Amino acid sequence: MKSQILATIGLCALTTSSFALINIGEGQIDMKVTGSVMHDSRITAQSGAPEDTIFSVTTAFTYVRKSPRFDIQATAGVRIDEYVDNSQFSDENLFFDLALNPEAEIRTSRIRFSGNLILNSDTRANEDVGGIITTNEYGLSGQLIYDPNRHYTVVLDGSTRVIDPDGGAYSRTRNTSAGVRVELPVNKQMAGFAGVRFTQHLFDGDTGVDSDSMAYFVGANGTLFSKMNGSLSVGLQERSLDEGPDTTAPYVAASLTWSQSERTQVELTASNSFSTTINEYNTEVMRMGANLTHKLNRLWSLGGNIGFSDTSYESGILPDRSDEEYYAGMQVSRKMGDWGQVGLSVRYSDRSSDIDDFSYSRLRIGATVSGKW
Repeated sequence: MKSQILATIGLCALTTSSFALINIGEGQIDMKVTGSVMHDSRITAQSGAPEDTIFSVTTAFTYVRKSPRFDIQATAGVRIDEYVDNSQFSDENLFFDLALNPEAEIRTSRIRFSGNLILNSDTRANEDVGGIITTNEYGLSGQLIYDPNRHYTVVLDGSTRVIDPDGGAYSRTRNTSAGVRVELPVNKQMAGFAGVRFTQHLFDGDTGVDSDSMAYFVGANGTLFSKMNGSLSVGLQERSLDEGPDTTAPYVAASLTWSQSERTQVELTASNSFSTTINEYNTEVMRMGANLTHKLNRLWSLGGNIGFSDTSYESGILPDRSDEEYYAGMQVSRKMGDWGQVGLSVRYSDRSSDIDDFSYSRLRIGATVSGKW
């Protein structure tokens, strides 16, 4: 298997002028191959976990059809992971994503709809559990935008997702959400909004505690400040457990991009939200991060990121737990003509927990080559 992976990576790196583009009706199919090698000092995301080197190859086919009233994009592929010293974790995972974007006009009103269907299998280290877990994910999501007269816009969205871990050791979870918000234009570049969102988390296991939550928020999106675009939401969220105390917490969802120049961009993100884990915890997760991208020239780019997360785990059966993590990383990449790019990356994280098994530091160093045809 390792020789096949290395051969694929080498083929991807050496191919500089072959384009296998297939046209089907009004659409086209593109193929992208990504090969990578990464050394991970804590492969199972747990204290005392072994280190290993992982070779990966991802092959994806994407069909794109664009038209004035109806866009379709479908992606399907497979990712192969090969662990050098811990072959029991080697695996193949399939993924599929279908996106639909129809649009209609009724007199002076405009209605836009977008939807996604997701069918994925994924094998990776799960930091909530402290192990390498294969999960199957099935989901639907959709958004309806009603723009009656350009004076206000109503946005309805909903999603349902099932996360089903292999092996039966962890719980299958079902997450459903629905929301509505009303947007009012402030000027040509920015809009303010207010909304509400309902979320339900259900466990199939015997020890999990189901929960419902409501979030009430206001915010703005568009060009918020000079050279800064994005979205900012703040508000209040409430969670009700089937068994246990209710929780009230601030609601934050922010993603802001500052374009310092044509070559340099800084992205700031922050969030505070309720969630669940496959080992039947209800969580409150606060995250903050900053990403820097700088283009040295038309071929070379540099990137860096830093961040922090604080996760509180609550369960009616398992012992409660609190984790904090700090991380920092750097990336460098080079475009290879019109067909792809190569890159190097490093990421260091330090996690502390009131349960010793989840206190550790982790270093990941990798190289990637990708090509698109």
